[in-house]
Amino acid sequence: MKAGTRMVPLECGLIFLVVGLACFGGILSREAGYLAWIWPANAILLSMFVRFPHMARPAGWVAAGVAFLAVDAALGTSWPANLLLNLSNLSGIAVGYWIYMRYPPDIRLLQRPTSALLLVGVSLAAGFVTSALGAVVSVMLFGKTYLWAFAMWSSSQITNYLALMPFILTLPAWKYKSLGLQSLVARAMSRRYANLGIWAAFLGSCALGVVMDGPGAVMLPVPALLWMALAFPLFTTASIVLAYVLWSQAAMSMGIIDVGVNLQDAKSVISLRLGLTLLALGPLAVASTNASRTKLLQELQRMATYDSLTGIFGRAAFLREGADMLTRSPTVLLLMDIDHFKSINDRFGHHAGDAALLGFCQAVGSELSQTDLFGRLGGEEFAILSSSASQQDALALAQRICRKVEETVIVTDDGVSLRMTVSIGVVTASPTVPQRLAELLRRADELLYQAKAAGRNQVKLAPVAQSS
Repeated sequence: MKAGTRMVPLECGLIFLVVGLACFGGILSREAGYLAWIWPANAILLSMFVRFPHMARPAGWVAAGVAFLAVDAALGTSWPANLLLNLSNLSGIAVGYWIYMRYPPDIRLLQRPTSALLLVGVSLAAGFVTSALGAVVSVMLFGKTYLWAFAMWSSSQITNYLALMPFILTLPAWKYKSLGLQSLVARAMSRRYANLGIWAAFLGSCALGVVMDGPGAVMLPVPALLWMALAFPLFTTASIVLAYVLWSQAAMSMGIIDVGVNLQDAKSVISLRLGLTLLALGPLAVASTNASRTKLLQELQRMATYDSLTGIFGRAAFLREGADMLTRSPTVLLLMDIDHFKSINDRFGHHAGDAALLGFCQAVGSELSQTDLFGRLGGEEFAILSSSASQQDALALAQRICRKVEETVIVTDDGVSLRMTVSIGVVTASPTVPQRLAELLRRADELLYQAKAAGRNQVKLAPVAQSS
């Protein structure tokens, strides 16, 4: 077995602990009334397996199954009911997992507009499968009708899936120095004055719901939640929606919010649960679509800024950033052209040429500082803008780059070893006379061709310009 394919005991223990605590809380809440019959374990386990697929190995399923059985047994559930209850739980989770994993990660993790539809579909499928089996136990234990038990189970399951799963599916990657909660608070509090109005609207509408009561009381924060979905990151929105759904259920069951219906009536309970489900779905759908749009805009910005092959600045971004750099500090421009690059493409193919360009950029980048500007102007032509105190510094940098490139050996995927050299034209901007980047590039281009004509693999340096 390859390294990394076996689950470590710590991960199995984590699954057992999380599922066990979720089961324990769900079982204890049954005494609080219908609306407090919250069963979060299924939604938590399914979203953990989807968010962290390496946990969904056989050992992870076994750890979860043991947790389900152990908690029910510890709290006195008979073994026949225990086995049937938890078979229903695991069956629903397995169906939801099978559906989810047939889609690419960006859809599973709520990064596409269609993600909300998939979330609804998985919640319905997993909830119905669990309820179809679990309702049998309700009939056995409580003497209720099968349809009544199925409706109660499915409404609870679907609400839990839709409220809990987005929170875990959008959970930021955990780091040793930055936890998800820390990221949540930092992002939610960014642009503090703009966000202050959102929080005021949300908390104010929650308070108004407590004062007003009535069937529409829990719907009052919907506009604020939609506003949050447009303004906040996806994880932040999912967290707030989850908190509000949990608060609403608790507030109604404890009488803090009087919705004006009989909470002992099964139809009323089911209706309220489905209402909360739809309440949660709206902001999540908006947040998911907004996250997809933001990601697309970032990708377009990245494509407009960086060269797709080498990852350094593209021509337009280099010229834009370079013009700004010239206004801030004395600057040296290095214009570089890889010698005989066409022969690499002709002899070994364009894949070898791509490897040569990547290797060249890595070699040059190792000689640059973080403040240097490095861009690809086109083909095998590159440029560097660097803050330099003197011509000697500029010449030394160019000569180091020449040596580094000459010493670099690039091995392509098919085993071909490539070596190359570079010619460089260097001009320094006058510290007293304003310089235009276009003029510096023109002068550097003349020096570059002088270096080519003199035999390549060398540097040509111009004196400091005294006029623009």
